[in-house]
Amino acid sequence: MSDERPMNPADSEFDHDLLLLEAELGELAREITEADTHLDQPPADIWVGIEAAAGHKATADHEESGAVVGLDQRGFWARGQSSLLAAAAVILLVGVGFIAVARSFGGSELVASAQISNEDLPVEFGGEGSVSLRRDGDDVFLELDLPELPSTAGDDAFYEVWMIDTNVEGMISLGGVSADGRIDLPDNVDHQRFPVVDISVEPFDGDPTHSGQSILRGVLTDVADA
Repeated sequence: MSDERPMNPADSEFDHDLLLLEAELGELAREITEADTHLDQPPADIWVGIEAAAGHKATADHEESGAVVGLDQRGFWARGQSSLLAAAAVILLVGVGFIAVARSFGGSELVASAQISNEDLPVEFGGEGSVSLRRDGDDVFLELDLPELPSTAGDDAFYEVWMIDTNVEGMISLGGVSADGRIDLPDNVDHQRFPVVDISVEPFDGDPTHSGQSILRGVLTDVADA
């Protein structure tokens, strides 16, 4: 009688999947260059996001060097696949790092900016915020950083964003304030002709014109002129 333990199909399937995963990780690792993984001065919160995604806390020395260790001490790998762990950790951290960098910088160029406030406006409000005009390839958009605005739920009204010329003779509606603060600009909108960013309280009355009830306003200044 043979002393060999009968092969468990589940073990065979696991080993097969493990080899496939290791091969895929190896291909990914070979494609990564130093330029892909090197950040000269990453923002301070980048490594915080990586630590949270990896499920452990790194020391200050690890943050400075970019070296993150200790995943194998968490007991995530019951079969002790240390080489696979190292490859997976590198791929995971590089991927999460790229996502964090992309979210922080967005790949967009700052074109103009403005502080927006309630000064001398008809609707009284104590908050203020800022607006940035950014370009990402062919896309041009506003990013609004707004304070918490008073609720209009019981007033049958909403907040609308406008771009206005300095003579207040022409204005363009950009629609309602979006949840993420981003508003895409139509191709024919020139922010230098319409540099005033205005947020108004608009009733649901079917009238597309400005209500005259502005709550926040500011004037865009080009970065090159700042």
